[in-house]
Amino acid sequence: MALSVSTSFDRLFKHRGILLLWLTSPWLCLIQADDYTEVLDWTLTGQYEQSLEACEEKLENTSVFNEQWYLLGIKNCMHLGNYKRAFEILQDGLEDRKVSGIKLYPVGHEVALWNNQPDLAQEYLDKSAPYINSVKWSNVGPENLVHLGRAALKLGVDPRVVLELFYDVGIRATPPLREAYVAAADLALMKEDFAVAESTVQRGLENFPEDADLLFCWAQALKGSSNEQMGTMLNRTLEANPQHIGAILMLADNAVDAENYETAQELLKQAQEINPNHAGTWAYEAVIAHLQEDPDMELEARHRALQAWPGNPEVDHLIGRKLSQKYRFKEGAAYQQTALKLDAGYQKASIQLAQDLLRLGEEEQGWQLAEDVHASDGYNVTAYNLVQLKSVITDFTTLRNQNFLIRMAPDEAIIYGNRVMELLMEAKSVLCAKYKIELEVPVIVEIFPNQSDFGVRTFGMPHNPGFLGVCFGNVITANSPSSSIGRDTNWQAVLWHEFCHVITLNLTKNKMPRWLSEGISVHEEIQRDRSWGQHMTPDYRQRIMRGEMTPIGSLSGAFLNAESGEDMQFAYFQSSLVVDYIVEQHGRESLQKILVDLGDGIPVNEAIGQHAAEVRGLNADFMEWAQSRASQLGETLNWDEPEQGLISSSEAEVFLESNPENYYLLIESSRQRMQDEDWEGASLLLSTLLDRYPDQPGLDGALYLASVAARKLGKHQEERQHLRRLAAIDGDVSDVYRRLIAMAREEEDWEAQKLNAERYLAVNPLTSHPYEAMAEAAENLNNLPEAIQARRVILELNPTDPALAHYKLARLLDATGNGEAKRHVLLALEEAPRYREAQTMLLKLRQESMTPDTSTPQKQGLPHMDSTLEETGKKNSRPEKAVENETALENPPSRP
Repeated sequence: MALSVSTSFDRLFKHRGILLLWLTSPWLCLIQADDYTEVLDWTLTGQYEQSLEACEEKLENTSVFNEQWYLLGIKNCMHLGNYKRAFEILQDGLEDRKVSGIKLYPVGHEVALWNNQPDLAQEYLDKSAPYINSVKWSNVGPENLVHLGRAALKLGVDPRVVLELFYDVGIRATPPLREAYVAAADLALMKEDFAVAESTVQRGLENFPEDADLLFCWAQALKGSSNEQMGTMLNRTLEANPQHIGAILMLADNAVDAENYETAQELLKQAQEINPNHAGTWAYEAVIAHLQEDPDMELEARHRALQAWPGNPEVDHLIGRKLSQKYRFKEGAAYQQTALKLDAGYQKASIQLAQDLLRLGEEEQGWQLAEDVHASDGYNVTAYNLVQLKSVITDFTTLRNQNFLIRMAPDEAIIYGNRVMELLMEAKSVLCAKYKIELEVPVIVEIFPNQSDFGVRTFGMPHNPGFLGVCFGNVITANSPSSSIGRDTNWQAVLWHEFCHVITLNLTKNKMPRWLSEGISVHEEIQRDRSWGQHMTPDYRQRIMRGEMTPIGSLSGAFLNAESGEDMQFAYFQSSLVVDYIVEQHGRESLQKILVDLGDGIPVNEAIGQHAAEVRGLNADFMEWAQSRASQLGETLNWDEPEQGLISSSEAEVFLESNPENYYLLIESSRQRMQDEDWEGASLLLSTLLDRYPDQPGLDGALYLASVAARKLGKHQEERQHLRRLAAIDGDVSDVYRRLIAMAREEEDWEAQKLNAERYLAVNPLTSHPYEAMAEAAENLNNLPEAIQARRVILELNPTDPALAHYKLARLLDATGNGEAKRHVLLALEEAPRYREAQTMLLKLRQESMTPDTSTPQKQGLPHMDSTLEETGKKNSRPEKAVENETALENPPSRP
């Protein structure tokens, strides 16, 4: 799993360097600050040293007792990491009683902490309390209220009270205060209420356009939900203030996520040039050192991060959070526990630890910790979401054996829970043997019918940025087929994919790049079923032939920096291609050895070089191999892409005359002829296209379109041929399976009917149609246990004719000698008392129960069912049977 960021961080990095050079030009230092507004603007635009120099000049003037110069001087020192000088300015202002402490005491709390004086920090906080308590009856100015509000939060004042009595006053002031908007946005971010933070920032920017701090708050609010906009906000932040360390660290954070550690370290050095003592920069250095298996550097970087303030819990929290994002949940949890030893009340560490424990399967502790955070802070959104989710999961049905613990919604567990267990058991048997690993603990699998619940369990928030399933190691979360994901999806392929992650993450101890993990999972999907996984498409072909693939060493970044869903899917496809290439060229054993080396802490490039080829050479050979494979797709077709607008134009056929083998013109002309109901013309073009490119998946591909045209022309054998081919290569086309079921029934091809019912159930197991088909096929194949199981499921799906459903199940049970048949006959009669066939069966069963049977029990044949009755549902005054409409499959889909 990953998120995408569209901004080009390399371009942004270079752009920032140009602005930084301009701002540090010698002539700029000659500017004289005549008033506070101008000097404040220097601070807000990153000219900290120049601003500090002006502040020092003002503070040397003994006649100046304006508190704002002390505050601005302290702010500049804190930006530059000169914590000692910040403390001196603070002391000068407070001890000599030159100014009031109404603003300096709240600020003094932070300054004292960064000078490793926690007792004094608490003293300053306590001295802020009288000012805070007097707010309701004294006339405190808006600027003072912002500072007091920050102190009030640290003293445990209700966040809503702080927002209303402290920050909103500054927002409503004339003119409004930018500091009030920033403080309110910070509060929303602290409580993880990103929607409120975003709206606050937007209102603030109406009054303070291009303010760097507000723009940065917006970027933080967008992280993880809209990364394209987040990148834009970071860009704007650094244009407004090129020395904004928060924005620089977000870029470094993104580079770490993309496994681009060299770029991340360059950014960290840039931040350290501004503030060599910034704890965040050294915390990120520790993260990178951990990921690169350098424990000595990790300890040294952590020590540097804690040098100024040894009790700072944010350092260990940040390190642990990033490690958890890299799926190092055990290490991440350990860092959160260390953070809580420094500050037991540090809720950011508590809620992160709760999520880590839940992802590790340590559920009792994880849920309890989430409840504790919620009890102490009702405004923490993640804690609230988790507590609400727990009540949902508590009501789930649990299916378990020694290998798996599966949680599902009760109604869904009854319907297809056994299928989930069977599939996972097969995956475990196949993949554990293939990768030579034994799993030590049962794997937890949770399937959510509500996307929001899936989002909370997976990300802590109810949004879902396009994921069908996620694996954390020994915990899998997945969307149920009933969730509104907007398209047909093969849930069996999803679970197979995620369980493959269980194998590879355990084998490597979670020490593997994302591209390799995803590539192996997609590769194994296709090994299990050709219709699963990612396949070469016209779009992928063109991307590869245009040289748009990402170098292997940077491939994990392709997931993060994807600008669209298509880009994300191509990242999955390319990753699987690399795995295909390694297996094809160097053998499956080499892939196994690479994974073992990763688990031993060997860097991925070194492991690949040891067991396949040096990555740089491998990358060049792979690119050539991939282009060769891509060129084989429709190799006799012309793949020149027509000019923009031509494809959807009615003139496409005119151009087709001069380029009769162009893929794009052929497929578009076929669609246009189908829209004009020129079925013969469309069929001719599609036949030409399929001769050159026979395996086109999807409902917008030539195979499906050709099946529609064939059906319109009454060519049912040809239609069946196209649909069978499509079903064999596409695991997500339930409409195709439904049509094939209908065609198999017409021909009484029970094996084909059963096969396509199974395919249908792999996409949607929550509708009765495939179970009806399965029951009918199984009955005709004399597989009565399978038919009985299908009939039982149909009853769970609230059939439109429950009397008929009970009667059909009773017939099957009676044929196997199961005494439960009588119960279902009675239930049928309860629904339809005048149901004659059910009455007849009930009499028969009573007579049999009254007649002693001394012979060996034998299976009985199925009792006769009046075919007219089954078709009309009207005989004997039974309720009319509602018949599901077959999907017409007659209207060709519109172009995507």
